[in-house]
Amino acid sequence: MRPAGTLLRSSPWLRLVTTFATTIIIATGAHAQDDVQEIDSVSGLIIDDAKRWQVVRVHCTACHSAKLITQIGLDRSAWEETVRWMQEEQGLWLLGKDEPKILDYLSEHYGAQRGTRLKRKNLD
Repeated sequence: MRPAGTLLRSSPWLRLVTTFATTIIIATGAHAQDDVQEIDSVSGLIIDDAKRWQVVRVHCTACHSAKLITQIGLDRSAWEETVRWMQEEQGLWLLGKDEPKILDYLSEHYGAQRGTRLKRKNLD
């Protein structure tokens, strides 16, 4: 019977497989850490380095819950269309220089790739 650990030292194939598996585990763990997004504990919005989330929080949650943002996914043009609708129909003020920041943030963090919003046919 071989002493413990001798099989690993004596088998190049096993050593190669073990090294490969360890590398994959480490790489996957590092990648998973990169994907972790910090979430604001009050609003539930994703915190970004440019602090655009704060602009979104100030403008958007003045009228509605941030859950309306976090639960849907729209591309930039659909977010802009939604802003226009809110301005025309719901009394949303002009966003001025903050509008591009808001649209960039929304499309980046709550974009169409999230795809959770189901659109229904208009009720004409």
